[in-house]
Amino acid sequence: GYMDPCNAQNLTVQALNPSSSSLPVTYSWSASPTLSANNILNPIATPTSTTTYTLTASQGTCVSQDQVTVVVYPAPSLSISSAPNTTVLTCNQPSITLTAVGNGTITWLNGSTPIATGNTLTVTTPGTYTASIQNQNGCSTTNSITITQDFAIPVAGITTNPNTNVLNCNTPTIALTGNGGATYSWANGGTIISATNTTTISSPGIYTLTAVGANGCIDTAQINIYQDITPPIAAISSSAASNTLDCNTASITLTAGGGANYSWANGATALGNANQLVVSSAGTYTLTATGSNGCTDTANITINFVANTT
Repeated sequence: GYMDPCNAQNLTVQALNPSSSSLPVTYSWSASPTLSANNILNPIATPTSTTTYTLTASQGTCVSQDQVTVVVYPAPSLSISSAPNTTVLTCNQPSITLTAVGNGTITWLNGSTPIATGNTLTVTTPGTYTASIQNQNGCSTTNSITITQDFAIPVAGITTNPNTNVLNCNTPTIALTGNGGATYSWANGGTIISATNTTTISSPGIYTLTAVGANGCIDTAQINIYQDITPPIAAISSSAASNTLDCNTASITLTAGGGANYSWANGATALGNANQLVVSSAGTYTLTATGSNGCTDTANITINFVANTT
């Protein structure tokens, strides 16, 4: 006789016992490595290829033989590949095309739910996708692939060097550094100004950092850079209304105003950094006033000397 299971199926090989004799019957099967037992009437066979089993039955001096051939049809081969060669959905790769290769009718399942037929399937959501194939002999094979996703958004951050967002005469440039991504770009309005994580700026404006993660997902951050380059207005007041030294006025006190810091000079000679200067000789005195933003202004005053006798 013949039996035709698919590969890896179990089946029971059964012999009939028509004897009515009271003598015991013993059994012996050939090809025993693929049988659950070789000395029982109906063992379980697990052949991996076509196999002929021979049964020898003995009862007393009587011996009888019979055969059964189990024809094993191989399971169909089935492989799955992905394009591109990844199993992770990302912002760069929002869909993946799965291709199953095998000789037979292919059905795709997500979990236990059939979702498509045919060799290819394009997926946009994570899950375990199973291809099932059945050949002309009714034998089937399944193969699965697990698709995951990574849509984590990076967190864009901006630091400044020095630690300020105000351009002034002390700080004519500020270095901006982006973090949180794998690649970066900087823009001022609609103009891209840098494709690295750092950029140095010298003009006010709203600067936008675009941080792109390794998965292609994007986050942005902005910083508003201001500018303060308004100079102070240097002013000098004199303790002598006439700004004149004479025999009665041996010295004049000059007082600076308009700045945060000051320096005095007479020509090329520096005279000090106090806000007041006492002068006792004629000349042109220059005040340099420096604002808190580092910007400067100058003012001059001329002190005269007149000799008098009263």
